[in-house]
Amino acid sequence: MQRRSMMRLIGTAASAAVAAPYIMRRAEAAAGDFNPKNTDHISLAHRKLSYSADGSVTFNWIRAMRYALIDSAYTPLWELNSGTMFRTVDKPDGTYDVHAISAIYYTELDSEKYIETFKNPFTGKTVTFLYALPNAPKPSMRVTHIGKSGSEEEFAVPAGMKKTAGSRALGPAWVVGDQVWVRADSSTRLEPTEPGKRMSQVNDWSTYSGSVAQVMDPAMKNPPSTLAFNDTNTFPGWFGMEDRPGNYISRGFGRKEFKYADMPKIWRELFSAKNPDIAKDPKAALGA
Repeated sequence: MQRRSMMRLIGTAASAAVAAPYIMRRAEAAAGDFNPKNTDHISLAHRKLSYSADGSVTFNWIRAMRYALIDSAYTPLWELNSGTMFRTVDKPDGTYDVHAISAIYYTELDSEKYIETFKNPFTGKTVTFLYALPNAPKPSMRVTHIGKSGSEEEFAVPAGMKKTAGSRALGPAWVVGDQVWVRADSSTRLEPTEPGKRMSQVNDWSTYSGSVAQVMDPAMKNPPSTLAFNDTNTFPGWFGMEDRPGNYISRGFGRKEFKYADMPKIWRELFSAKNPDIAKDPKAALGA
């Protein structure tokens, strides 16, 4: 190695050694500035880690396993591959909208083979996933309003049902060193008002994690983050469980990405094949 190159490497290493304590002090200061009980800090952490604090087009994915839980025994069913592309738009009152396009695909547990139908192991009947139905809609842009306590979206209540309970909560948050974790949970309960309908309960739990220093840095609008996801739901009607007791459970993880090309290959290839125009230009599809 030439002397000049060696000296450059030595200089770089020395600079890194000098900078390391400063970076550590800055991270520690940011951690000290973040108050896990401050609702504004929790809301800021949620926005930056779950979405972004600017209008840049960003992506995230979730990989999860779907289970049936019956008599406290778990039966693995399939793998869930979810992907979303989004951008945020600030509102005058300090809240914001999330403009997003998303799609979920299911794959076999062992082979990762894309599946459109599934043999229900409890009934013996074959069911069809909703996205594989003849008139299944293509992904389209969806706008969700986010307030201090998280999503304020109200979905349409199906005919013959009424909403009897629901909650949304941001936090609590935990800080260890320069890492912060913040929860975003929601639940909805629908009760039947007509014969033949079943009660529906959906509980979604998301935990986002990232750097405290980046969350507290005003110049860092869109920091990287990871995600842990769980849900505990009643069985959906299309799964054909009728009056059988039990729950529909998922356990997953995910991450934010900044380029479509960095999304998981299995999801990206399926989405690109089914939605080539969106995949070719996500910015245009999101109106960015």
